[in-house]
Amino acid sequence: MATLSEKVEMLRAQLGLSPDLNMVAVVDQALEQLGLEVTGSLIVKADACVQAIGVAEPAQPMSEVVVMGHVVAPVAEPTLHFSSAP
Repeated sequence: MATLSEKVEMLRAQLGLSPDLNMVAVVDQALEQLGLEVTGSLIVKADACVQAIGVAEPAQPMSEVVVMGHVVAPVAEPTLHFSSAP
């Protein structure tokens, strides 16, 4: 799930809103541009705007996997090539 800040940045980018606007102003202008009348918290309003423009929320990054220990793999036998001298 995206944070409020990420949602505001999505709205800012998708609707071409000024980078000088604060979060409240971005959400208010997004509501106006999208013709939405939403009551509730800023998060509720931002969610409604993001849903209305159909922008998928960024996927959660997967956790890093760190493998510790020794890697066990078969060891190839050396291949010897002999050439017969004339």
